[in-house]
Amino acid sequence: MTEKKNLWGTLPNGELDQPTPKSILKDQAKFLTEMTNGSLVGEVGKITHAYQGSLQLVSQQPSPVIVDSLKIKVPALDDYIYGVAQIEYKLPTTYPVTLTNLADPDEEAKQYLTLEEFEAGLEAVLTSEQVRNIIRILLEQAEA
Repeated sequence: MTEKKNLWGTLPNGELDQPTPKSILKDQAKFLTEMTNGSLVGEVGKITHAYQGSLQLVSQQPSPVIVDSLKIKVPALDDYIYGVAQIEYKLPTTYPVTLTNLADPDEEAKQYLTLEEFEAGLEAVLTSEQVRNIIRILLEQAEA
């Protein structure tokens, strides 16, 4: 019997030169949890949209769309969850990334081409009056 051979070669370690949009959301989730001493818990969820249809060659398939959401969970309110921001990007890249402010349904989603643009856009969402009001209300309810 012949020995099985690894045809993958050496795999990359998963470390990138710059943070991904998802890793930035995870950092912000952690900051929220720490700043509220766990009264509010930041969470990041991921959804992959699978494409349905007939069998196609891999090179002809559309890029999968990745959606990550930053949410606030309130343990004191039976784990109530409020969505704050959502990002969307197509593999194999993470930019451009589309950012949606879930706290303001009237605000249109915005597309960012670079890390710096995305961080500025996310900061604008997280420091918006709508998000501040939501946090204020959730903290009040959590401590009631």
